[in-house]
Amino acid sequence: MDGGARALRRAPRADHPRARPRSRALPPADHEASALLRHAADTAHLAGEYDAAVDLLRRLVPDSATVGRTELPSAVRLGRTLLDAGRTGDAVHVLHDAGLAATRIGDDPALSSVHAAHAEALLITGDVRGAQREVERALDVSRRRGEQPEQAPMLATLGFALAYLESPDRGLAAVAEGLMIAERPGDGAAVGRAYQAWADLLSGPLGELHEGVEIARQGVARMRDLGLARSAGVRLLATTASGLFRLGRWSEASDAVDEAWALSPTGADALEVRLARCRLQVGRGEFGAADEDLRAVDLLALDGTGEDPAAEDPAAEDPAADDPTHTVADPGDTTGPTPLAPRRAPSPPGTASRC
Repeated sequence: MDGGARALRRAPRADHPRARPRSRALPPADHEASALLRHAADTAHLAGEYDAAVDLLRRLVPDSATVGRTELPSAVRLGRTLLDAGRTGDAVHVLHDAGLAATRIGDDPALSSVHAAHAEALLITGDVRGAQREVERALDVSRRRGEQPEQAPMLATLGFALAYLESPDRGLAAVAEGLMIAERPGDGAAVGRAYQAWADLLSGPLGELHEGVEIARQGVARMRDLGLARSAGVRLLATTASGLFRLGRWSEASDAVDEAWALSPTGADALEVRLARCRLQVGRGEFGAADEDLRAVDLLALDGTGEDPAAEDPAAEDPAADDPTHTVADPGDTTGPTPLAPRRAPSPPGTASRC
């Protein structure tokens, strides 16, 4: 076992407010520097360097409670990037402030983006019905301007919520529509979200594990083509590994985990890979290695609050204690769908996902 988990435990807890350095704001009129910072942040985000992207965006949005019309797009970017960094609590706070600002200003495009990002945050925290409500608001505002590329990730979120709460067929149809919209302009991030939602639906509520693994693998190949192997590709590899594990194809699952880990994932992507690896370790009886990964997951799942989930959750010492549905699969066991957790991010402290 490499020293990744030990290094994570020794690292400063950057999500704690006292540990995170305050970013230096830009002068209000420095438009050229703002554009360069936005481009640098987008590049870092696409490369999977989420903490670097957050630091850059914090210079554009030093205080989300005071954003104006020009800062709104950067505030939405910051919220989405915090989600990918695994800092869901911070993301919800930023997006809440951005929503209030968009409503006050009356900026429809910004309002749809805020609702869409807020829906993703709610999905990650497990509020599927709230996510559906928010994303339907986002789509309602966005569709006033016809078909827009921004609708692709909205439809992926809506598809997940519909399939989980109401109709799997309607959910898959929404995801398919989102993928088509994303592919037209070649929006790599939106394409990745659509593939992720598709694979999650098949592997989760629909219980179609073989199909879910195949779609996840197709998504990985597409992310390589688009240069997003280290971000969206890692999440899809983790989904592939989890599906293969449940199918009893542990050797292939291990290969997928190794491929993902070799890409040096960060943030919530690293959390997903560690959880996938943990399932394999527990299945093989490698409890020491699994415990090390779980401790790293607890650190990654601090969720922007500065609180240690293990300190709040007495069941944290038992990987399965807080999950009544937990089982260790035998090779070849493919019986029945399992509850589907929201994609690639930690649950709130005290309810962190376990392998």
